[in-house]
Amino acid sequence: MTSLTSSSIEVTPEDFKRVNAALIRLLLTLYECGGSLPTRRLYESAHMSRTYGNKVIHKAEQQGYITRVKVPKPQGERGNHMMVNKLTLKAKILLKQLDLT
Repeated sequence: MTSLTSSSIEVTPEDFKRVNAALIRLLLTLYECGGSLPTRRLYESAHMSRTYGNKVIHKAEQQGYITRVKVPKPQGERGNHMMVNKLTLKAKILLKQLDLT
C-alpha cells in the first residue's frame, strides 16, 4: 500500500518573481485596475497576446489567484458574453508578500 505525502519547497521571493513573471504581471494589472476586469481588457492592459495571456489566466485560476465569472453582454453589443476576472484574497496576500503593493 502506498501513502501520499505532501511537501513544500521554500522559494525566495526573487526566485518566485523570476519564474512567475507573467503571472505576477497579470495579477498586478488586475490589482491596479481595481481587482476586476473583462478578459479582453486584461490582455490589453497587461500587454499580453490572447494566446499566451489565456494560458496565464488559466494558470492563475487553477492556483486560486483569480476567479472568473461569466457576465451577460450589455444590450445592443455584438459577440459573446464577457468573462470577468477578479482577484482573490490569496492573490492580494501574495502581492503583499512580494512587496508589490
